[in-house]
Amino acid sequence: WANEAVTETVDPETERQICACFEKLLPALKPAHAELLRRVELHGEPVAKAASALGITANNASVSLHRARAELRRRLVDFCGDCACLDNCECE
Repeated sequence: WANEAVTETVDPETERQICACFEKLLPALKPAHAELLRRVELHGEPVAKAASALGITANNASVSLHRARAELRRRLVDFCGDCACLDNCECE
């Protein structure tokens, strides 16, 4: 089980929340979380490959990615307010 590749899919609602604000908010996250989000979400790198490049296990990367997405989601709501970056983001 420990050697299984961990994959995580992003639900459509989460995908809709990602906008131009995404990159602006990455520096506010832990550096390791920001790098993982860059690799997986922005560059489409598989979680297992990103984990290997970052020197962590795929399971650790999966947990970290879940936490990073949750933190980013909270920051997007704080930053963008009620629009929460759904549909047409008008944040500055």
